[in-house]
Amino acid sequence: MSFPVENIRALCKKRGTSLAALERSLGFGNGVIAGWETAKSYPPYDRVSAVAAALGVSIEELTGEKAPASVSESGRPYVDLDTKMIWAPAPVSILAAQYDVPSPVLAEIVGCNTDRASFMIFGTVNPTDEELLRIAAAFCVTPDSLRKGWVPLYANQYVSDDIARRKSNRIQRREDPQS
Repeated sequence: MSFPVENIRALCKKRGTSLAALERSLGFGNGVIAGWETAKSYPPYDRVSAVAAALGVSIEELTGEKAPASVSESGRPYVDLDTKMIWAPAPVSILAAQYDVPSPVLAEIVGCNTDRASFMIFGTVNPTDEELLRIAAAFCVTPDSLRKGWVPLYANQYVSDDIARRKSNRIQRREDPQS
């Protein structure tokens, strides 16, 4: 999968800077962004997010994969009934709501503290690439779809059962601290 680096080049040119200057300002190695063009996988979400922030654009503008007009204008979730997917600016929030995942359970899944998990659920913090991979694995979605903001419209029964088990285990540990 190639990343549309030409969009980043065009945005840099529009702002009177270069790709190399952008890389330096973000602390990336020389040629990192250009290398995304030929990479076999999508670049890390945190790096794409940093580039978008540095250029003052959304990730959708950066990738050139615009969400439908109703989404980009309102910023609210959008349901694509053809693909049975939901697009949202904070897909982890959608997954957490869909599966009724409390912060402590998401923290357990991601391997972070409860505060960070809460911020991910509220959509105020983006997961790192490693956290995103854990979330994708736990919720049976592809990391690429999460990076682009897409999650399945319908809950997966196996994931629902796993979340219910995790919640039950947390309650048991709270009630019986001896075990």
